[in-house]
Formats: sequence, structure tokens, C-alpha cells
Amino acid sequence: MKLLILQEKLKEGLNVVERVSSKSLTLPILNNILISTEKNFFNLSATDLETGIKWWTLTKIEKEGKITIPSYLFSNFSLILLGLFYTSE
Repeated sequence: MKLLILQEKLKEGLNVVERVSSKSLTLPILNNILISTEKNFFNLSATDLETGIKWWTLTKIEKEGKITIPSYLFSNFSLILLGLFYTSE
């Protein structure tokens, strides 16, 4: 996955999907956020098995991909980004 996204858009999406990301001890995958890219869309998804939420924005995608990452780890990482743009590969 390789993309270029505004930091403020990334924070906006994280704020939306983190509300649903659970703190499940029995199903740790529910602590994760699904990050995916397709065509020119950057998608974030999360669920707690009762409620699910998907957030997307248009961005520049150079290489498509999908990954899940713990929500606390991804949100902490986004807080330390210093640049206006973030590139992920």
C-alpha cells in the first residue's frame, strides 16, 4: 500500500472509526482498524460486532492494499506525525 493523504483527513477518519473499535479481550481482532485502499479511495473500518462503521476519503493512491492494525497503535502513530502530508508504503 502506498498513498499520499493529508494529516488532518487521517485524524478525522481515526476519530470516526475509533468510537466503534472495541476493547475486546476474547476477540482481539475487534481492537483493530481495517485500513484499505482501492482506486482513489482511502478506507478505514471498525466494528464491535453490534455496530460497524466505515469512513472513506479521496486521496492519491499509488499502490493498493489492505491491513489491520490496533486502533491505539495507529492513533498514537498519527499523533506524532509532524508533516502536512503522510506517505505510507
